Amino acid sequence: MHFGFTSARRFTAPTVIWLPVTKSRANGPVCGVAAGPDGSMWFERCGSNKIGRIAPNGLTKEFSVPSDVPSTPGNGVGLLEMAAGPDGNMWFTAFFANFIGKITPSGVITTYPIPTANSHPYGIAAGPDGNLWFAENFTNAIGRITPEGVITEFAIPDVGSTGPATITEPKDCIVCGFLITAGPDGAMWFTMPGASRIGDITAGADGSLWFSESDVSRMGRITLAGAITEYTTPAASSEPNMGAAGADGNIWFSEQPIITTPSGSTQPGRIATVGTGVGPVLTAKVSGSGAAGSPLTCSYRNTTGWKVASVRYQWLRNGSQNRGATKQAHTPTALASGSSMRCRVSVTFTPALTQLGSISAGVRVTR
Repeated sequence: MHFGFTSARRFTAPTVIWLPVTKSRANGPVCGVAAGPDGSMWFERCGSNKIGRIAPNGLTKEFSVPSDVPSTPGNGVGLLEMAAGPDGNMWFTAFFANFIGKITPSGVITTYPIPTANSHPYGIAAGPDGNLWFAENFTNAIGRITPEGVITEFAIPDVGSTGPATITEPKDCIVCGFLITAGPDGAMWFTMPGASRIGDITAGADGSLWFSESDVSRMGRITLAGAITEYTTPAASSEPNMGAAGADGNIWFSEQPIITTPSGSTQPGRIATVGTGVGPVLTAKVSGSGAAGSPLTCSYRNTTGWKVASVRYQWLRNGSQNRGATKQAHTPTALASGSSMRCRVSVTFTPALTQLGSISAGVRVTR
């Protein structure tokens, strides 16, 4: 496996823009990238047991996995994939430590051990049944975990060959699952790289499915009619991986290039986006005078074409959550005079249960 990340980069061909990421080298490489219901993009530090959040304004904050969980030298617990859950939290897999984790928007982490030892969980996605589903990379199984942390495992039927008796690498296993996602038919779909299937796939707001081609440094798009288009990443040998749709309409993914310097080889990596051409697909807006005692209304514009399953609202005062203000309308009091009020919209779409979030511009409260 190859991990990596140092600075964040976004590109909507042919323009390339570099964005700084705080303490990126000190905190190690990055793998999974996922859109959160809070309007942020979330990522994982593969080797240093940290989970990061990139806010809509570009600010980055990182949270550490509890130190009392098992870890392997150089790889940590094995943070590889994450997904937004129906409970408003982010869920992630720990490949080496063999658990499923949950992190709240405020950074509180809870871990749930998988009953089967050394199952090596990899991909994870929200399902239409309100649970999270994950692929067990070394045990020929798919797992399901409820928002309360109850895990059930399901064996993958034999397709005629399961590879070597002892699985030491994911590529050894023909039947083993790799990444998983909810499909438009209400079923969970997963990849099996050992059987030469496409890996790393995610739904895009343009109505197509996007996937990474790590070995040839390309991102690919396949329409529902089966037409495939490939896009070469700007950097050679970038090893693109782990894609996710963002509220900006682009596909976000990580890159793990190997860079050789006089002092040796490193994998600094980066996070990038590839433009789908559709522009922002979810935007929030606040309407109202802003006068204390006068109601403000939060609305959103959705251009994904996806059916909305649920919408959650959260009002923010000077960037922080206004406790209890979770309805579409909110009336600021005189105590909020001089404050900036924004609304955050978190939308869950069906049947694929993709979650996107957006934060509005601020409205100044006056007396």
